[in-house]
Amino acid sequence: MLTAQEISDQIEISQLLNRYFRAIDTKDWDLLDEVFTPDARLHYTTPGEIETTYATMKTIFTTFTDSFAFMQHSPSQMVIEVDGDTAASSNNLRAIHVQETHDGEPNTWVVYGSYRDTLIRTPEGWRVSERIFLGAHTEGELLPPDRVKSFPIPRHLQTGS
Repeated sequence: MLTAQEISDQIEISQLLNRYFRAIDTKDWDLLDEVFTPDARLHYTTPGEIETTYATMKTIFTTFTDSFAFMQHSPSQMVIEVDGDTAASSNNLRAIHVQETHDGEPNTWVVYGSYRDTLIRTPEGWRVSERIFLGAHTEGELLPPDRVKSFPIPRHLQTGS
């Protein structure tokens, strides 16, 4: 049976991980500072293979996601295991990415995979110190930035949309 502290930790970690998906889908890059430790290591296998620090990945996210008018990251089967001031989490993911070509045609690229995270308790609360994303499958085509419109703000969050 879980203790009250373990239940509290699991809820806090679950909220932290959901904050990550909200930050990505709304392109609220400053919100990511509340998710990762400043020295966090990240490894993504889709698209391509990227292993880097949180600071570098934050810049990559900003540039990479400009080509998406809409994104929706849907995690599932989240498992969180707490061990004192460290924790491990895993979850599956289906992420829908919608681009718009210069002539107004929509293009959808879907990514399936799983996250494996290592977390630590900090004075500010739980933070991800290491993240691994293992891409398992994609559907559709990721169009290069020169073929699509740019959306620094998701279309549905733009004023007047």
